[in-house]
Amino acid sequence: MRICPLCKRKYQSVEIGFCAEDGQPLIEKANQIAQSQQPDIAGQTAIPFSASLAMTFFAHRFIENVPPENYGVLSFCQPNVKVTAWQLVTELPMIAFWYLRENNCLRFTPTVKTGFFKNSPTLVIEANPAGQVSFPGLEYDFWEIIKRSPGITVETVFTQFLGGRNFEPEDNLVKRLIDWMIQLGYGQPDTSPKPFFRMSSSVQMFEKFAPDCRRIAAHEQAAQIIHQRWMKFRAEEPDVFYYLFDDVVDAALNRIGNNKRHFASHYWKADSMRRSGKP
Repeated sequence: MRICPLCKRKYQSVEIGFCAEDGQPLIEKANQIAQSQQPDIAGQTAIPFSASLAMTFFAHRFIENVPPENYGVLSFCQPNVKVTAWQLVTELPMIAFWYLRENNCLRFTPTVKTGFFKNSPTLVIEANPAGQVSFPGLEYDFWEIIKRSPGITVETVFTQFLGGRNFEPEDNLVKRLIDWMIQLGYGQPDTSPKPFFRMSSSVQMFEKFAPDCRRIAAHEQAAQIIHQRWMKFRAEEPDVFYYLFDDVVDAALNRIGNNKRHFASHYWKADSMRRSGKP
């Protein structure tokens, strides 16, 4: 049996991945009970955590800082600290795929893309049939796609996740993360008045979310451990890291298509940096 963690509606079929009422990813009822009974350090109910949430909450630990005058993303609960936007939206899905592998849910097999004008490597995913994903965030969303699609690639998973055509596909990524953060009690929607005129809709992508900094800070030690493992992976397996980078960027460009406003996307910036050899 599966259950919606938000409205608590129950579903008998394991083939149903999302709630028909509110669109939230369904979880196994056993996982929900285990999570609700797990105490945290303060003796309160533990809040689920994952690598994609760690990078979202502590972006300044994972992503290169940028000068305040440059376009970037404000790091949660870190006043006046910005991180590079194109790196953040690119590495968030990358770290989620990596975290699934770290938890023995899947393996990556490099192969070469087929078709016209395609000779670059991509990562084919081999899912572990016994894998159980109890952590939230992008990891859960990706796993819902992966477990039903044998031999799927990282690029295809992320393409499906992003949905239809969009000249700023990162908006869908951020909206989904905000849904998770609100659902898990890490903050609330920010309904404060916003400026009528803004130079770019993606300059402050998380501005519609008001974080609970105390609850977020409780995970700083866990985030540091994830960061150390992530950096170790980047140093020891640079080829896999760049395969992940290429697949994520190519998936986003596929969603953008030939839209004349493609330059508005931070994934377009990531592609520009890739072509210059700087990622």
